[in-house]
Amino acid sequence: MLKATDHLVKHPNPLVRYPSLTGAFLGVIVGAPVALVALPITYPLGKQMENNTGKPGTATNTMYSPMTATGEGGTLALGGPFWLLFGWWKPVLSSSSPAASSPIKPAPKRAAPPSTIKK
Repeated sequence: MLKATDHLVKHPNPLVRYPSLTGAFLGVIVGAPVALVALPITYPLGKQMENNTGKPGTATNTMYSPMTATGEGGTLALGGPFWLLFGWWKPVLSSSSPAASSPIKPAPKRAAPPSTIKK
């Protein structure tokens, strides 16, 4: 997965994450028939690359490249505008406690006024 689409699909804001996942799903659905039609071209090309590089699995990766490209494109097409609207400005909390990452620090505790102290 590309770094940009991985960021969109795993974004903490659901207004960015869900459209990105929908775009990826629709892109893969559109890309599956494209990958089947392109199979006579992509499989021999991948097999040749596998023979030249010696890396197993290159033919399989090449066969699925049209589907991967349309999935990534769908993620960027649907998730990108939502990231521009809702995702780039939303702070990501680095710790589990919201107070630890808040720029506003709580006021220090004051001592009780002398009139309320029991003698």
